Amino acid sequence: MTDCISIHPATLPDIPTLAAIRTEAAESSLLTHFQFSPYHNIAAEKESDALVTRLSKRFTDPDGQKFHLIKAVDSRNEETVGWGLVKWEDGSWVNAGAPSSAQAVAPDEEVGPTNPGSFGRYWSRHVIAKWREITGGKPHVTIGAMNVKIAWQGQGIGRMMVDYMYREYGLKNNMVIVQTTASAEKFYQKMGWETVDSTDIDLSDWAGKGMGYGLLRCPQMVKYSWGN
Repeated sequence: MTDCISIHPATLPDIPTLAAIRTEAAESSLLTHFQFSPYHNIAAEKESDALVTRLSKRFTDPDGQKFHLIKAVDSRNEETVGWGLVKWEDGSWVNAGAPSSAQAVAPDEEVGPTNPGSFGRYWSRHVIAKWREITGGKPHVTIGAMNVKIAWQGQGIGRMMVDYMYREYGLKNNMVIVQTTASAEKFYQKMGWETVDSTDIDLSDWAGKGMGYGLLRCPQMVKYSWGN
C-alpha cells in the first residue's frame, strides 16, 4: 500500500495539516491519561495551537539553526498522511544559561489545563537538562515530531521518512538524537537507536490531582551512525 506514498519537503502552508495529524496520532494517549478529566476536551486544541505557533516560527522567525520539515503524501489523492522534522544543532544551547525562547518556561509559570500550550514547556523543563548532559555541547542532529495518521500506522511510512532524511540530508555520519514516547521506542530501536535515558512525567503533577493519570515515559535515544 505504500507504493502510493512519496516523501516531500513541507512548507509553511502545510503546518495546520501537520498539526491535525499530530492531534490524531496523540488521541489514544490523551484518552489513556485524561479520559476522566475535563482536560481531555481542551488538550487537543490547546496543544495543536501551540504546535502551529512553534513550527510557524521556524519559517517566520528562524533561530539560525538549519531544519527541514517533511511530509508523506498519498499520490492518489494528494493527502498528507504523515510528517517529521529534522534539525541541526551546533550544541551552543547546551552551554547557554537558559533554554531557547521556544523551550523556556518561567519557574513560576502556571502549568496545567488552564494555560494553553504550557505542557510542551513543562515537558521541556524536565528533559532539557538530560539532553545537555547527553550531547555534551557537541554538534548533533535531532529527528522529532514523527507522526503518521492512525489508518496508515504500521505500514512502513515512518521508516520511509527516516530513510528520506538520511538520504536527502546526509545524516549518515552525524550523531542523531530522538526524543520520543514509550510507544515509539521499539520503532527507533529497530533502526539502531539506543535508549540512553528517559524522562517520566507524572501527569497528575501536570493536570492536577484527579485530572491526569499515570506516567508519561519519554525516552532519550541516540544513534551515532546509520548501519541498519
